[in-house]
Amino acid sequence: MPQHPLQFIHEDDVGQALLLCVLGAGPPGAYNIAGDGVLTAADVARELGVIPIPLPAAPAQAAARAVARLPFLPPAAEWIEAAGRPAIMDTTRAREELGWTPRYTGLEALRDTLRPGG
Repeated sequence: MPQHPLQFIHEDDVGQALLLCVLGAGPPGAYNIAGDGVLTAADVARELGVIPIPLPAAPAQAAARAVARLPFLPPAAEWIEAAGRPAIMDTTRAREELGWTPRYTGLEALRDTLRPGG
């Protein structure tokens, strides 16, 4: 399983950032938001209760792209491909100019998402 870095954010933290933007807490513009901490696909697999299996990156990415294109899979399957293209957000501007701070770490956000009824 590739060790690509992944970030997660809790929906409550998204709502708080949006509220700050609506209230004009910072200058206009785009703000990157993400929970603290970076996880890997292996971390996510462990949280799902599966054993991460090391795979070479190129074949794993090709398989993820192929799976994501299958028309009968639910939209959540697109996360498979997204995990192969890491995009780590720098949240400095949101913290300094907007005054936003996440209440949840990325791991807490993931666990809350995976919790039944979450």
